[in-house]
Amino acid sequence: NGATHEQLHLQQQQQQHQQQQQHQQQQQQLLPHHGRPLPTGPSGVGVGGGPYVAIPSPDASYTQEDEVGDELPEDDELEYTKHDLISLDSGIITDYERGQIESFFSGLGTEVYVSSSLANLYERVGKEDWRLVYTGIPVLLHDKGSTRSRCTPRVTFVLAERGSCFALWKDTIDNLSDYKVAAAAFHTMCLSADHRKVIGFSFDSNQAAREMWVRVEELTSNPENIALSAPGRKRKTQKRAKAIVLPPKSQISQPCQFNHVTSVTASDTQRYFSLQAFVTAPIKHRTP
Repeated sequence: NGATHEQLHLQQQQQQHQQQQQHQQQQQQLLPHHGRPLPTGPSGVGVGGGPYVAIPSPDASYTQEDEVGDELPEDDELEYTKHDLISLDSGIITDYERGQIESFFSGLGTEVYVSSSLANLYERVGKEDWRLVYTGIPVLLHDKGSTRSRCTPRVTFVLAERGSCFALWKDTIDNLSDYKVAAAAFHTMCLSADHRKVIGFSFDSNQAAREMWVRVEELTSNPENIALSAPGRKRKTQKRAKAIVLPPKSQISQPCQFNHVTSVTASDTQRYFSLQAFVTAPIKHRTP
């Protein structure tokens, strides 16, 4: 009888352990996994690339703040080197990564705002389902319209790839974008090409989502930035400046204070999704 009682007890423990594992697997399937690799086949290119993700409600959006917390003690400060400044295990953007993005997209008359965390880009499928398209770093570009190449003020939302800084996706925020907060870390907007299509951004950090919302509100509050002309205001005519005489090349020095912050080679194809989806493989010629 004693042996039979022990066997029953062991069977109950095994059943409880299996039930716990099944419950954990079900919970993981419901949550959007930030930073997970996207499919690399033909179906992985463009909007149709992501798998369907069941999100019961944007209010239940998962953020890394809820799980990570303060794991490191205050005395254990991380010292980064140039070869180990991109942590793919964390959804929080480092200062080095922020500098990468700013140097990649900055230009004359263009302001760059980089989110402090990663975000997933989802496309709405039906009324309640969302499909994962890309994972990257949200970036806001504010063109002031003060240059010839960018003569019209506008605000562009870019999702940059972590590490390579290549633009995985971008769209212009206009007066019909309807950028709004659906949940603490989940924002939605309408596409400029078709305002009937809705996309969503699920941030890894609630604070990063709030900061992005504040920045979007500041930029879109100016009618000129969203292709609207304010009543009673005339556009200032720019005076044509006199031609500047450029110095000869012999008087121009070599590049100084140069800092190489981003390097991408063919060996990084397996690491970066952009190289797999947007870059064609080199054609190998037959040797005669």
